Amino acid sequence: LTKSNNLLSRITRGRYELRLKTSDGSSSFCAHDTTENRTKPLDVLSGGERVQVLLAVRVGFLQADNAGVACPLILDETLGTSDDDRAAALIDALTEIARDSRQVIYFTAQLDEVAKWRGHLENDPASRIIGLGNVRKLAAHSASAELPEPIPPREIPEPGDLSHAAYGKLLQVPRINPREPAGRAHIWHLFEEPDLLHQLLSRRISTLGPLTQEVVKRKLIVPGLTDEHRDRIRARVEATSAAVEAWGVGRGKPVYRTDLDISGAVSDNFIDDVADLARQVDHDADRLLDALEDKRVKRWRSSSTEELRSFFNNNGYRSEELPLSADDAFRRVLNAVEPSLHAYVMDGRWLDRLIALLGFEESPTASR
Repeated sequence: LTKSNNLLSRITRGRYELRLKTSDGSSSFCAHDTTENRTKPLDVLSGGERVQVLLAVRVGFLQADNAGVACPLILDETLGTSDDDRAAALIDALTEIARDSRQVIYFTAQLDEVAKWRGHLENDPASRIIGLGNVRKLAAHSASAELPEPIPPREIPEPGDLSHAAYGKLLQVPRINPREPAGRAHIWHLFEEPDLLHQLLSRRISTLGPLTQEVVKRKLIVPGLTDEHRDRIRARVEATSAAVEAWGVGRGKPVYRTDLDISGAVSDNFIDDVADLARQVDHDADRLLDALEDKRVKRWRSSSTEELRSFFNNNGYRSEELPLSADDAFRRVLNAVEPSLHAYVMDGRWLDRLIALLGFEESPTASR
């Protein structure tokens, strides 16, 4: 499990951890999403995410039970269900496996996949691309047939002399959305050093969940990143989580497609429309129920609305509490990070900025 978990973290750049769920005497694998801080069964993951989890499990067991023989790893069009970023992470992970003295053989008839592999392996002398049609001397594959142009990995723009704020504008960093889990917030909000930010983004670590998993827990080595940075990251992630939690008091948990799937109230025929409607109402359970009552989804039954309402009521998506005042919310965040304040790894000015980003009123922390 440890080997599989380490590989999954590398493949997903810290997005997922592998978990083993035991129920009624049987065990099954599931994936813990560090950006949402929730564990998901495999059947609610996307096709690309399932491929990543299953690959990690199989290779992990292969590494643990190879009797001293490094058997080759053979894959067939595994990138087919992955977007560009996931494909790049998967290629990087498979390349690392190959560097660990295990042969990796990848079959594909898709020219776009060949182009992606070429883009990643142009400077790797240990790799080879073999046209099987040429080897078999098929008429449709002449020896002179050209391979597709390499598609290089997506480059993150360097900051140069840009300030932290200017670099954030260049990257088009979104504001922290308190309706989303804190793990989804962009790492720009935690760093004042643009060069260090670029180093992490170039490793495809862009949100707080993967940042915590890779940099704090797994202690990923990054040029310029010190133990002091790791302590500051941990403290600021704690503060961000506490602030998002404080904002959510009296507002209920946000509703995402995964929640709708788990509820059992939304059938496959309606899941796309209801999930899209949830996005339109900013993932708010009350507004979603109102929209469903207003017949904004065609042929949706009122009995399904009541079933969904019951699920929301019983699982914290609706709240009878009033939202916290700005002062109460600020005190809650201070209490969560008080040890870090005393250890001088966090300053009040950064906390002021965090509270402002989430829409709380300014609080006088500069004198702390």
